[in-house]
Amino acid sequence: MKLYVTKEIMKRGWAKELNSLIWEVSDLDGRFDLNADDFVEMIKSRSNAKVVEVVNVDTEKSKVFRFIHRDESDEDIYGWNYVAEDGLKLLLIND
Repeated sequence: MKLYVTKEIMKRGWAKELNSLIWEVSDLDGRFDLNADDFVEMIKSRSNAKVVEVVNVDTEKSKVFRFIHRDESDEDIYGWNYVAEDGLKLLLIND
């Protein structure tokens, strides 16, 4: 799965003290390379994108993150956690 972001979105999501990019999924509407129905199905089926490639459309640079775990309860999924080879973390929050 690819996620297309701008420099502005990158800045808003950057949490330096956590070495993480943190975004609420609703703030990324239309920026994934899968449609909304597929994303909803991913949530319902409790499946995960194994890899997320974050592409900065302003610089054309990208970074690949691999899935590490999902934050969830018996009924809800709260977020998906990913990590890049260099240790940078990505958290997508299911708001």
